Amino acid sequence: MRTLTLCILFFISLSSYSQIKIDKKLSKKYDELELKLSSGEFKAFFDESEKSTREGIGIAIFTKFEIDTLNIKDFNKNALNNIKISSPDTGLEDKLSDEKIPVPYPDFLSARLNNNKLEISIGLFNPQIIYTIQNSKVESYYEEYHKDDNILQLKLDQPKVSKLNIPIHTNKFILSNKEFNIGETLSGEIEFETEPYYIHEINYGFKFNYIYQRVKGALMFKVPISDLQ
Repeated sequence: MRTLTLCILFFISLSSYSQIKIDKKLSKKYDELELKLSSGEFKAFFDESEKSTREGIGIAIFTKFEIDTLNIKDFNKNALNNIKISSPDTGLEDKLSDEKIPVPYPDFLSARLNNNKLEISIGLFNPQIIYTIQNSKVESYYEEYHKDDNILQLKLDQPKVSKLNIPIHTNKFILSNKEFNIGETLSGEIEFETEPYYIHEINYGFKFNYIYQRVKGALMFKVPISDLQ
């Protein structure tokens, strides 16, 4: 019986740790990706990160960030027909166009170690991607926040809230090291996909005044581990 119990515990530990893969070359891969960014466009960003290194601030470089609108069939483009935008240069009407986030692009992140619990917070402002690692177990969520606006829901039968923690499905989670020590630099590579969630807003042009969406992303990061709370 004791042997069986030990075997079960062994396989449980393998299962929980299988969420994390280790790649000692991640730091070099990150540096190669950073070189692809426009040094002029992001110079101030990287300069600020260098100043903040002692505070546990690093940089995440997103190579993918997509928002899937799952209820696009409910969108009524005619609701936007009365919106007119004039060009400040010509005075003529401009056409509405979709705005896309170019990749790769950088954002700040932090890694804080408290006892044996490491929390990685990706994104300086809203939204944020949070990963918590403790005893080789990884927990994660995608946090979206709208100040004073209760417009977020995970399910339609739940109350609307201003801040919502959305579960994440992580397809890739690779770190440069499995041991975490304050002052050391940690590199990582992540691919994630959120569960679908609702954003309620009037004048969106959607049939039920809400967007049903899912976020997909991929990124690499390098960050010094701190003990700041």
